[in-house]
Amino acid sequence: DPLDRSIDRAMATAGMIEDADPLFAPGEKIDCLGFFMVIALLDQSPLLDIFAKIYGKTLGPAFHGLRTTVMTLLMMTLLRIKRPEHLRLYNPTNLGRGLGLDRIMEVKTMRRKLHTLAEQNKGINLMEQLGKARVSNRPALGGDELNILYIDGHVQCYSGTFKIGQTWSATRNRVVKARTDTWLHLPGQTPLFY
Repeated sequence: DPLDRSIDRAMATAGMIEDADPLFAPGEKIDCLGFFMVIALLDQSPLLDIFAKIYGKTLGPAFHGLRTTVMTLLMMTLLRIKRPEHLRLYNPTNLGRGLGLDRIMEVKTMRRKLHTLAEQNKGINLMEQLGKARVSNRPALGGDELNILYIDGHVQCYSGTFKIGQTWSATRNRVVKARTDTWLHLPGQTPLFY
């Protein structure tokens, strides 16, 4: 039963499953299901395979395993949910149904899983593998076009108390405490990574 996953939760507690399989139930008036359309595109993307290759069984057996955690992060990105704490502002059942679960994971669970993944210090390796996959999946370009990357920087001013670097802000026309976000694009303005 897609709406009652108590057996799957018990199996995860016993260590019998690595991640709950998504099961989708019919429904009406479910918020935030625009994300559901993206799931079809993930079949063409190596995102989940690369995460599985790099992080493997880091999260261990759980109802919300690596795949569910990555899908939750993707859903948060597409719905512009900036922090795990902001998941409390949404109906957990509706968000979970978009992932094929009975409900989305709790904030403390999400934070614990992100902390476990961050402890591995494999973020650079992940970005490198995602970038390589993105470049290798592009159709063959003529000449040296594959060696061309467009770099775009965005300055975000900072007014807090932590010590950070300074950079030139064109909007303020002076040097300010700020950080620069750098974006790399392939020819044709296709984003590569951030």
